[in-house]
Amino acid sequence: MMSIRGEEQVVRGGVLFALADTLAAHSIGGFKVGVGFALRKCRMCLATQDQLSTKVSLFKSSMYIYLLLSCMFMHASRKLNLKLHLYFLLVQFKARDFTLRTPESYDYHCSLLDGPLCKEDSVTYGVNYSSTLNHIDNFHV
Repeated sequence: MMSIRGEEQVVRGGVLFALADTLAAHSIGGFKVGVGFALRKCRMCLATQDQLSTKVSLFKSSMYIYLLLSCMFMHASRKLNLKLHLYFLLVQFKARDFTLRTPESYDYHCSLLDGPLCKEDSVTYGVNYSSTLNHIDNFHV
C-alpha cells in the first residue's frame, strides 16, 4: 500500500535487475561485505580462497606461455588489441570450475545462521543474513 495524493493505493512492480558495485551487491544480497572475513568470498560460487588461489597460480604459471604467444603475435601483427584479447581470455574464471551458489544452498546457509554455530557458519559460507529481496516473487539473490 502506498499513499498517493492522500489516497491509499496498491502499487505493483518487480525487479528486473540490480546494478551495484561489489560491496553494494554483497550488502544487498546479505553476503559478507568485508570479504576478508569469509572463507567463501564470492557471491556467485562456493569457492574457498585456496581454490581461487589455485586458479590464479595456474594463471601465473601460464604467464610464460602467454608472454611467448603475445610476443609472437605482436611481431606478426603489430596490433595491441590482439594482445589484450589474449590476456582477458587467460584471466577468466570459468563457472564450470567451481560449485555455483543456488537459491537452495543460499537458503540453507542462511538457515544455519539461526543455529548454535551461527558465527562460524557465517564466516564459512560468507553470508550475514537472508536478503529481503528474496521476498519478491520470482526473484532470488
